[in-house]
Amino acid sequence: MNTSNPQTQPDVNRDESVKNSGILVLIQCPVPSEDEADAIADALLSKHLAASIHVRSVHSRYRWDGTVVSKIEYVLDIKTLGGLFEQVVEIVRRMHPYKVPGIWALPVESVTTDYCEWMHDACTQP
Repeated sequence: MNTSNPQTQPDVNRDESVKNSGILVLIQCPVPSEDEADAIADALLSKHLAASIHVRSVHSRYRWDGTVVSKIEYVLDIKTLGGLFEQVVEIVRRMHPYKVPGIWALPVESVTTDYCEWMHDACTQP
């Protein structure tokens, strides 16, 4: 197995089939507390809907109800498969405290072969 050459991934925005495939995506979602981030991460990992999740603190500034809000949030970087997007969204929405949670997916353009295989295994094995 050649692990030095990256695999090229299709663009999720140009290829609708990505949503129903094993293409790798990074789903990002901010939450208001580290405890809520940890709970969502644990739920997704326990259901094999993600291979890995990073939780990081960020200083967010956004407009809500006509005012500018500035606060610390915790962003989940959810590494998963494009075909699992809707299931991830369902769990995040159920557990998320915001009225309108920000949930978006970014396509993974290139990845090493061994990491790609690990992600597929982590998201598909019960």
